[in-house]
Amino acid sequence: MNQSHIKTTLPNYEKLYSTESEAMKKKWAILEFENSHFECIHTTVNHLKNDRCELHFLVTKNTAKRMQKLKMYQGHKVHVLTENKQWLEAAKYCNTHQIKNIFLNSASGKKVLKFLYFSGLRKSKCCGYIHNPIKSNKSMSQWLIEKKLHKKILLSPQILTKQRKDKFEVFQPVYFPEEFKQNHIENEYSEFIIPGQVEFKRRDYQFLMEQISKHHKVFRKEKIVFRCLGSSLHKYGDGKKLKKWITDNQYSDILILADKTGDFDDLEFHALISSADIILPLIHPYKKEYQDYLQDKFSGAFALSIGHQIPMLMSESFQKFDHFNPYHFFYGDFLSACLSAKNRSKIEFKNKLENYYNQCLKNNIPL
Repeated sequence: MNQSHIKTTLPNYEKLYSTESEAMKKKWAILEFENSHFECIHTTVNHLKNDRCELHFLVTKNTAKRMQKLKMYQGHKVHVLTENKQWLEAAKYCNTHQIKNIFLNSASGKKVLKFLYFSGLRKSKCCGYIHNPIKSNKSMSQWLIEKKLHKKILLSPQILTKQRKDKFEVFQPVYFPEEFKQNHIENEYSEFIIPGQVEFKRRDYQFLMEQISKHHKVFRKEKIVFRCLGSSLHKYGDGKKLKKWITDNQYSDILILADKTGDFDDLEFHALISSADIILPLIHPYKKEYQDYLQDKFSGAFALSIGHQIPMLMSESFQKFDHFNPYHFFYGDFLSACLSAKNRSKIEFKNKLENYYNQCLKNNIPL
């Protein structure tokens, strides 16, 4: 698939609204009504940060608590939204503080719709991240939201199809705070990490279980360990099923599962990511979700790989994309690819990913 038509730079947010000198005096409100997509906020702040640019974060209590631990949020104003009528509270805050530039970290949902249409904000310009663009043509509320946005931003190059090219921008959320990269853990084995909530409908855990059943002796001999890094005991989690399978087959030394209902602490999570040898997305073409990730969704595993410069081991069907091909390992034969990824020099891939990461930041920083 030819990706040459795709624009891969983050828009120059300050110049969306005014000249550079005027933008320095602007106030920005960054809104997130839910507890999700915290990683996208890091990238937004990295591109908007300026001593003369005043940032206001309107977020949930959970997100505000996570911000307190990170230096990049110090010196900025954080307002915790209450549970009742968050959109109205956000509107009053923006009006009171005369904020005209608004960035929606998740530009979807009823709260965002009400905020955009009933907030009474005049002459405000809003832009935001579209996390699931398939809704653009299927949901009236999403269509109404996007109609109000000055800029609509998708999260990955392969999502920006020819049909969407004239309506959307695209960026990759690759920036993570420095604290996330400071606690490296030395391992005596090769660790392949599967990030994200343990749900069979999200990733192809059955495939991994089959591979371990077939090749457990080789994985033990080669000291290859797979770690599921995410909550597994939540409402939709399949952690109990997976844990039983691990216990029944005595594979606890090959497949490590975290018994967690909630999310990991950010520092703990990223310490484990930065110490990994390989990131394993477990997205395959015979699964329905595969098409979603090709056309409409962005996997957090992709951002973690670029941000931490850790290569991925992916299905060979992803090899056709230019922004994946030079930087990662691919498999048809899973065992052979695992051994190759374990034994090949990671420095080569890490350097490639680091160059790609720096290029993303260089291209995206507003001038």
